[in-house]
Amino acid sequence: MKESGLRLKKKLQSKAGETIAEILVTMIILSLAVLMLAGAVVTTARVNKQADNTDTSFQTRQTGAKVSTGTNSTKVILSEENATGDAGGASSAETVVLMSKENPSK
Repeated sequence: MKESGLRLKKKLQSKAGETIAEILVTMIILSLAVLMLAGAVVTTARVNKQADNTDTSFQTRQTGAKVSTGTNSTKVILSEENATGDAGGASSAETVVLMSKENPSK
């Protein structure tokens, strides 16, 4: 234990710096770590989008709702006719927006 303390003390008091090869290896390792992190973020975003699309499709099939999609928005509209399969009289004219997702950049 005492010997490792002496080596550490010598290293800290030494005027010698790191070699360029050590710095290049460190930079390569850090670059690879950043690339793997960026790849993980992109993959996570892709999986999240796919799960959102699957969930919307599943909910649409379960409720029998009509899906109205625009350029930057998605609306799921549920009417009594869609839910029950028949017109149901005068109340079929009433529609309820179950989900509305619009792009806030507009």
